[in-house]
Amino acid sequence: MLVVDGRPLTQIVAICDYLDQRFPQASLLPTQNWERSQALSQLAWMNSTPHTTMTRWFFPERYAQSDAARQELKQRAAQDFRGQLERLQAMLSEQTSFLFDAYAFTLLRWGGFAGIDPAALPALKRHVDEAIQAPPFKAALARERIALDTYKG
Repeated sequence: MLVVDGRPLTQIVAICDYLDQRFPQASLLPTQNWERSQALSQLAWMNSTPHTTMTRWFFPERYAQSDAARQELKQRAAQDFRGQLERLQAMLSEQTSFLFDAYAFTLLRWGGFAGIDPAALPALKRHVDEAIQAPPFKAALARERIALDTYKG
């Protein structure tokens, strides 16, 4: 949630759009119409597909009652999420790709919790490793005390 002048704004797509319009010098989103729409489409996919898949992994009790069903749900969510991370990695090679680095970091990090080795996605891991070297990104990770260290395989 972003609070602006006491008013809450939720949902990552809306927040990124607001921030991009409010601070255009930051170049959060592309300026050309088609490229901007593609970037927003990619962000919406990241939010509505892999993000919600991991919700099933993190909170299986919301979707299943028995322990066996919860374990099956988590296993399927991890399997689906792996495919979604592979799709995210494939997006890196697309000409019009505009990957949201912080979200890519978050998703790759979550994969570690589900037993997905980031090293098994070398292009995505390399991209994230490079992105987290940017001073603002480094500062945010230090402030939040998080790293790409969730995989315990």
